[in-house]
Amino acid sequence: MRSAVGLRVGVPVEAFVWLASELLGDGSARDLKIEAAEPGLTLAASFELMESRVRAGATIFIDKLEINGDTMRIELRLEQVSMVPLDDTRTSISALLHANALDLSRPGDLIAYLPDMPKMIVGANGNRIVLDLMKIPRISGDPKIRHAVGILSSLVTVHRIETHDRHLDVNFRPLPAGLGAAADAMNRHLVAPGWRRARRYLPEGIRGELESKMRHLVERVADYS
Repeated sequence: MRSAVGLRVGVPVEAFVWLASELLGDGSARDLKIEAAEPGLTLAASFELMESRVRAGATIFIDKLEINGDTMRIELRLEQVSMVPLDDTRTSISALLHANALDLSRPGDLIAYLPDMPKMIVGANGNRIVLDLMKIPRISGDPKIRHAVGILSSLVTVHRIETHDRHLDVNFRPLPAGLGAAADAMNRHLVAPGWRRARRYLPEGIRGELESKMRHLVERVADYS
């Protein structure tokens, strides 16, 4: 209850371990480990990379969030990145790792030159990686998701994410851009789409009168804010 009043939600780290295990149930990643490293998370797992079995790990910090109806940007900072070969297979990647020829302190530079990089990775440089989840076709192509994100992000937004003990704490902030912006988002993502569907069934005179009243209401709310 105290967390709810303070607009804060705590998620046990074990929940992320379970979720990752479900998502990676095909066995592509093994020995998954997720722990709190205040204020970030430490992740480690073993997997196949260019015909070599390796174990990689890093401490991840979420430095910035930008979520609205058009973008879902997450800026990550990676520290203490490690990658160790787990077998004696002679491959290009194992040779580079054994010779310490890869600068793992700048994983963003390596990711930026990967072929067929996922579209949701919109930036990678140094130890920073920028994701935009709106670039995922399943999200960007679903208008219901876009409208829902647009409405919710205008009413409350994620202000900060950090870890504490065995929990990941998500702190929210109400009306991040003010009441006027919230009213505009409600009109754009809820009223306008619904009105476009309903107006086809209304007589012309009633349709014009209702449109005028709705515009007037939105303007009044924006002026009040």
